[in-house]
Amino acid sequence: MIHQIFPHKIYHTNINKDKSFHDQILDEAKRTMDPDVPFKDGANVDYKGYTSVQKRFWSNSPTYGKEFKNPAFKEVFDFINRSADYFIKHLQIDITHQQIKMTNAFLNFGNSTGSGLHDHEGALFSYTYYFHLEGTLPSLWFLSPTYNGPKGLFPWNALQYTDEWRHEFEIQPIVGDLFLFPAYLLHGTNEIKEDYNRWLFNGDYFIFSDNIPNFPPLID
Repeated sequence: MIHQIFPHKIYHTNINKDKSFHDQILDEAKRTMDPDVPFKDGANVDYKGYTSVQKRFWSNSPTYGKEFKNPAFKEVFDFINRSADYFIKHLQIDITHQQIKMTNAFLNFGNSTGSGLHDHEGALFSYTYYFHLEGTLPSLWFLSPTYNGPKGLFPWNALQYTDEWRHEFEIQPIVGDLFLFPAYLLHGTNEIKEDYNRWLFNGDYFIFSDNIPNFPPLID
């Protein structure tokens, strides 16, 4: 399904696998997680909420930041890459002289509150794939790049302003959902007061070329 918003496009699909498939992924994610790894600032890793800092729970894993290299996750990342190929074709991106490739893939999770509004500036498009969801879950929000207010106001404070400040798109993910979206789209989750469990992969696709000046060269 293509959601056409703002008028930018988000690709939304589901892998349609049973619970046991995702339970195996969750078990592997937990196996490679290191809750005792200290942060460089000396802070305890017992954070609550969904923040990029939680990616570092896997920093001692041999596949840290490159989870597509973990054979236990191969079927998921094959699915993500097939979906990315469809998204590229739908967007009519000419790949004659350029390569579009996933370069990072992180494990991440959240267990309370929400995530700050952010984008993945520098990438072509980004993705998120949900493999375990439990409890009262936050929505995934996207903010139009035509939004004319400061980044920090959406969606938590922007709702008190006029409609011209409210260019938002809300999705409630389910297990197996994959979203591919332009990396410059601001996105985040609303604040939830109750605890929950939300496990996912996220990462980015970048452009490479040996023919286009100033582009990074092709990679294997």
